[in-house]
Amino acid sequence: MALGVVILNYLNYSCTIECVESVLRQHDVETRIAVVDNGSPNDSADRLAAFCAGVPNAEFIANAENLGFAKGNNVGIAVLRRQGIDRILVLNSDIVLTDDTLAGTLSRMDVPDNVGVVGFRTENAEGRNSTPRNVTVRSGVTIFRDIYTTLGGFKNKYITSRPIVSTVRKAVAQHDDSPRILNPNSETLHGAALLFTENFFRDYDGFYPGTFLYYEEDCLSILCQKTGLREMYCPAYRVLHKERGSAKMAWSKDAEEIQRQRQIESRAVAQRLAKMSATQVREAFRFDR
Repeated sequence: MALGVVILNYLNYSCTIECVESVLRQHDVETRIAVVDNGSPNDSADRLAAFCAGVPNAEFIANAENLGFAKGNNVGIAVLRRQGIDRILVLNSDIVLTDDTLAGTLSRMDVPDNVGVVGFRTENAEGRNSTPRNVTVRSGVTIFRDIYTTLGGFKNKYITSRPIVSTVRKAVAQHDDSPRILNPNSETLHGAALLFTENFFRDYDGFYPGTFLYYEEDCLSILCQKTGLREMYCPAYRVLHKERGSAKMAWSKDAEEIQRQRQIESRAVAQRLAKMSATQVREAFRFDR
C-alpha cells in the first residue's frame, strides 16, 4: 500500500525540506509526497518547486494565498486522494521522522475498522511528549457514552479479540506502549503528525475547513464525539517536533495578540461545530466530493 504524505509550508522552506528529506529516507515503502506552499510572501514557492522537481515521488502545489492550516493541508490531501491514495500522513513542516522504518510500518499497520486517525508521540528536542492533548470543546457527554468510548466501541477488535477487563487495564496504563483508542470526550491527538486512514476517507475528506489556525484537533474530536469514528494513539512510534518554525518567522512583536485572536476565533468555530447535530457534523467534513 502506498503511503501519502502531506507537508504544508509557510515561509520556512528550509524546515520543510528537512521534513521531506526525512520522508525520503524511509525504507521498504512507496511514498507519494504532496508539498503545499500556503501563499508564503517570501521565495518559499520557488525554492520548494526547484527542490521537488528533483524528487520523482514529490508533487509541489503553490496556493495563491494563505488558506490557513486546515484548508492548506486539505489541498494536499485532495491531490493525493485523486491519485487513489487512501492512507495519508499529514506532517507539520517542523516534523522530522527520526525512525527510517516508520512510514513502512504505518503503511502496513492493521487499523481497527472504527479508527479514522492515528497519532504518535510528538517529542521536542528535550524529549517532552505533547500527545495526546486534552479536549477543550465537547458536544455534551453522558456516563454511558464515556464508558462506550473509553472501550473504543464494540467494533474495536482490541476489545472483541481479548477480555474487556484486560483492555481497560491497558487503556489506563500510561506507561504501556500498546496502541489505545482515545476517549473523544477527554483526549485528542496532536495535529503536528496525523495518519488519516482509509476508514476516515470512506466518509470524510480532511480537516474541518472552518478554522484558520488552532482547534483543528478539537474539531476532529467533535467528529468522533458525534459519530462512531475513533482516534488511536500509538506511543511506540515517535517523531521529532521542532516546534513552531513557521510561526516564529511569521510573527512580529505583536505575535501574542495575533495568537490570542486566532485562538478566540477558532474556539468559537469549534463551539459552533459542537452544537450541530451528528448529521450536520458529518456533512461539514464532506466538502470535496
